[in-house]
Amino acid sequence: MSPKRRIVSTALFAGTQAAPDISYNDMYSNEFFHNGQKTQLMYLFCYNPLKFICRHYHCKMLLRRKRNMNATYRLIFNRALGCLQVASELAKTGGGAAGGVVGAGVRGAPAVDKDQVPALGLLLRQIRAVLQPAVPLLMVGAGVLAPGLTDAATAKYISSSISNLTITGSGTSQVRLIPGGTISGTLANQGTISGASAAVSQVSATGGIGTLSNTGTISGTKQGVLNGGSIGVLQNSGGLIQGGIIGVSNNSSTSQIGTLLNQGVIDGKHYGIFNYGTITNLINAGTISASGNSAVAALANYGTIGTLLNQGHISSPSSAAVSVKGSIGTFTNTGTISSASPAIITIAPGASIGQLVNSGLISRGTATTGGIYVNGSVGNLSNSGTINGFIADNFFIGTISNNPGGVITGGIGIAPAGYVGTLNNGGLIQNGVQISTSSRSAGAPAGASAVLNNTGTIMGTTSVPALSISGRPVTVNLGYGSSILGTVNAGNTASTFLLSGAQNWSSGSPIIAPDSTLTIAPGGDVAVDDTWSVASVNNQGTLAVGVFATPTGGGISPASQTIVGDYAQSAGGTLQMAITPSDTTAGTDYSQLVVTGTANLAGTLDVVPNGAASAYTVGANYDLIHAGSILGSFGTVSGMQALANYVSPQMSYSATDATLKMAAVGTPTPAPAPAPAPAPAPAPAPAPAPAPAPAPAPAPAPAPAPAPAPAPAPAPAPAPAPAPAPAPAPAPAPAPAPAPAPAPAPAPAPGVSLSNAPAFHSGRAVAASTYAVNVGDDAIVSSLLDGAGQVEGSDGPRFTDSRIGSWVKGFGAFGRANGASVENYGGIAGYGLAINQHLVLGAAFAGSGTGTNTDAQQVDTNSFGGFAYAIDTLGQLRLSATLGAGYLHQSSNRNIFNAQNQSIYETAVGATNGWYFGAGLQAQYLIPLGQNFLMPYGRIDYVHTYVNGFQENGANKLVNLNIGYGSLNTNVAAFSGGLRAGTDLSLGSMTLIPWVSVGGTGYAGTLKVAQVETVGLTSTTETGLVTPNGALDTGAGVTLRGHHTPWTVKLAYSGQFAGDVHLNAFDLLANYRW
Repeated sequence: MSPKRRIVSTALFAGTQAAPDISYNDMYSNEFFHNGQKTQLMYLFCYNPLKFICRHYHCKMLLRRKRNMNATYRLIFNRALGCLQVASELAKTGGGAAGGVVGAGVRGAPAVDKDQVPALGLLLRQIRAVLQPAVPLLMVGAGVLAPGLTDAATAKYISSSISNLTITGSGTSQVRLIPGGTISGTLANQGTISGASAAVSQVSATGGIGTLSNTGTISGTKQGVLNGGSIGVLQNSGGLIQGGIIGVSNNSSTSQIGTLLNQGVIDGKHYGIFNYGTITNLINAGTISASGNSAVAALANYGTIGTLLNQGHISSPSSAAVSVKGSIGTFTNTGTISSASPAIITIAPGASIGQLVNSGLISRGTATTGGIYVNGSVGNLSNSGTINGFIADNFFIGTISNNPGGVITGGIGIAPAGYVGTLNNGGLIQNGVQISTSSRSAGAPAGASAVLNNTGTIMGTTSVPALSISGRPVTVNLGYGSSILGTVNAGNTASTFLLSGAQNWSSGSPIIAPDSTLTIAPGGDVAVDDTWSVASVNNQGTLAVGVFATPTGGGISPASQTIVGDYAQSAGGTLQMAITPSDTTAGTDYSQLVVTGTANLAGTLDVVPNGAASAYTVGANYDLIHAGSILGSFGTVSGMQALANYVSPQMSYSATDATLKMAAVGTPTPAPAPAPAPAPAPAPAPAPAPAPAPAPAPAPAPAPAPAPAPAPAPAPAPAPAPAPAPAPAPAPAPAPAPAPAPAPAPAPAPGVSLSNAPAFHSGRAVAASTYAVNVGDDAIVSSLLDGAGQVEGSDGPRFTDSRIGSWVKGFGAFGRANGASVENYGGIAGYGLAINQHLVLGAAFAGSGTGTNTDAQQVDTNSFGGFAYAIDTLGQLRLSATLGAGYLHQSSNRNIFNAQNQSIYETAVGATNGWYFGAGLQAQYLIPLGQNFLMPYGRIDYVHTYVNGFQENGANKLVNLNIGYGSLNTNVAAFSGGLRAGTDLSLGSMTLIPWVSVGGTGYAGTLKVAQVETVGLTSTTETGLVTPNGALDTGAGVTLRGHHTPWTVKLAYSGQFAGDVHLNAFDLLANYRW
């Protein structure tokens, strides 16, 4: 028989080789001796390729006996019972009819031929021997399967190697791989495997499953999946794997799972997943749970997990959600890990996690008394999500990082036997941080002290410090944005505090660290209002004694700061103090720094005014620093520039106090020194005698005062020599003394150009507004001229009777010039009268508004005016002209910003008026091209504007910052030319005429203005662009004109572009002729 299909399969009988190809409907026969009789065994193999089920195994055996009796036996597969059966067909004899069937185990069948039954055992062995090289069969429990075929029998025992196995339905109790059994491809459960101790199991370390895929239910009384060998991929896709004890058990040290991917539910009463071997990758996007009352852990690892990624939910009602007693390379949680037990995640002694990364939720509900217990080691613990609980370190954590956005509600505790290398916080830690590294457990690393880097918020409570340090010292780096809310207690440790960046230490956040040092780094900006008990404070940045006006910063108001220790300020450091007009109470009326030890001063004192300038009292004294002793002095006193027109600060120093005195502006502080000089002048005679005596006296005095002062010492030595020669010489000496008087001359210095200084430059929008004002006035002129360009096409393009009758037009524009945004809007209403067939005369009233806006100022200008216009049409040539004048009103609002937080401190306002004149002439020539047309044009516009100067008011809280603006006068001529092209489309009762245009404009006249600005006695010049030298003009529009009613509507766009100047204009015209 010619074969229809060849099948190649792997031998499934133990110890067999690959089977030869087997054909459909092939007939085989063998001869053998049975009970001394020659027996011929014939069998027919049939295969149904559509259902992949072996339907029939027919074996016919002919026994020739002495009594000449033939018997035919058939080997059949009973699908109902799941077993092989043998039936005989008896040849026609005297005792029966041929063709009767005798079946073993077949209900209603006659008994098996007793003479043939003894041969059945041998028969089955012979069949197996014959079929083995030809048709390898899988012995699965009581069933027989070809490799990779689907079966739904009750129990599957696999003792040899197969490719694939698919389970459907609900009749399977277990799939069990016994020694020698492997599934190289996929074991796929699409139904239910339930009833056995372990629903899916392999008991041999040599066994293996390529892929175990579950989309149904795998349920065991003890284990859902029990792996004693290897599984390449275990994938639970929407299915359920559960066990009475363990959901999935990787239960020996040699057991291996390559990838465990859960997208369904894995549940056990004691453990959801129990790993004693190796899992390379464990990914949970579903649920892993231990649901029993006696649960141990939802996920328990006693072996090795390379990568653990939780995107779903790991939960346990009464025990740890994750228990680690082995090792995990990287543990990442983006989902939820929860437990009602305090131990949400535990790392046992000797266990380890390389990286523990959380960006999801680790929670014990609303309680904060549970969390992550580290009794083993964690290389890096990183949190960007929420840990509703604490982190307890009892052995080793290399780095803890609570990143921005991360929240730890229960705090962080490093036990005495614990260790943390670096703790980084950029998020929120509640209930404080406690570092008590006083001892080391066996095997714990020794060496450098812990480091805390904080740029986030650490909060304590009334009973729990925000930061507590004991045992070994800690290096605490508090960077930009750091906020410590609560007490800092470093005990007797010699810890180091380094403050950098901007941060606020409000009242209620004292530092108790008498043996520690605190340094404000260069660039540090720290506001304080409390008590610091530290050995020493070294200020290399900025220390502001005061309270921020707003939570985010801004100016400061007076406060008091006490340092129980020493204070030293470097040459690059700044001490910032706030003062009010009253000098009565320290800490309320002005800031005060109290130092119990020594205050060593240098660098800058920055005084922040806090009150109305006019209320400051000349002669007021502010005791800014009170110390056990004061050394040195401030090199610079700044921050009073805002009051320079009113008062001038002077510092004086005593042994224990540094005092700021408010003196009148112009009061020459060195003046008292030259005053006594004239006194010796009237007594020239005695002067020479006493002169030598005092000369040596002053010499020793300067020597002890400052060591570096030896330079001035030689000066007095030569002085006595010339002195005896002319005794009266002292009289002329006072003459040079006035030289110090010119010192106040710095006042004229501001006379230099200050146009870029904020006080002046913030008012640049007034000069810049000349562009918008000219654009607005030119828009009126252009609108009156441009209306002459209308055409209609009822019988081909021709000029319309434009601007006849009543008409209105609205226009608007926006753009940018002079670094400011500009806008223009307005409307025109007019009436035109036809003088004859080609001449129209009319009048119009125009009103417009412009706006010029910078980051600090808004200038609005409104204009109102009247215009006359004329339109003369000479065939295809049209001439139009207009002229008019109007009134201008301009108003300004300028914001003064707080330099520290850019909030609006005060607003300066002012207003003025002026007038304008405008005129224009335009020529257009219409070239009809069928229904299309071209229209070249040329135009000359002239606009003159004049705006009076004005003075602002309202900016005088601390100092007069109101600007006086000079008048503005402009004359601008614009020369434009271009080409318009369009077509007319007749639409029944109306004509639609779309058109586009392109051209250019050149300008002459006042292209820039220079406006004088004055603040107080200081003036400068601010420039503004009125128009560019030239610009590209573009336009497009559409005109609608009625055929039977005299109405016209036009919508148009025009754009002007020149470098960094651009303007986009729109206008709408409506015309009706009564």
